[in-house]
Amino acid sequence: MPGTRTAGTVDGTGSFKELSVRWIDSVGDIRSDATIIDAAASDAEIEAVAAALVPTSNASLYAIRVTEVYEGAKSKANALSAVRESLQDNIVFHAKDAGRVDRRAFFPAPVAGVFVADTETPDEGDALIITLMAAWETVWAGTFAGVSLRFTERREINEKVTL
Repeated sequence: MPGTRTAGTVDGTGSFKELSVRWIDSVGDIRSDATIIDAAASDAEIEAVAAALVPTSNASLYAIRVTEVYEGAKSKANALSAVRESLQDNIVFHAKDAGRVDRRAFFPAPVAGVFVADTETPDEGDALIITLMAAWETVWAGTFAGVSLRFTERREINEKVTL
């Protein structure tokens, strides 16, 4: 059996919300700050925070994300110690729409059963993979279809230069 889920059910009653604000300054540097807020915080209350932030900064507030969080116990004892146990190991699912817009989803620390036997090649016919790809295609805005699957290990990437 794969790792254990302790996160709550996604049913509209999260444990809390996370408010993330993203800024860009006059030289193009990007900053993102996130903080935990009450699960009952209203849209109007969150907007009041954003509206109050803007006059206090020379930077431009260009994005606000409000995320409902369904959190459970965080314990490494709930994870399996198996062949691909690292969160740095993942399968990348690449999809595109008719306009060639890309979407990518990551399946971290994949279980051995989703690979072609004795390889590092994801098995596109595996029921778990098919179910997961279909779930991603459903939540992406638009009509996306899978293009590829690949196994990779994430690594550090140097900072990008904003144009």
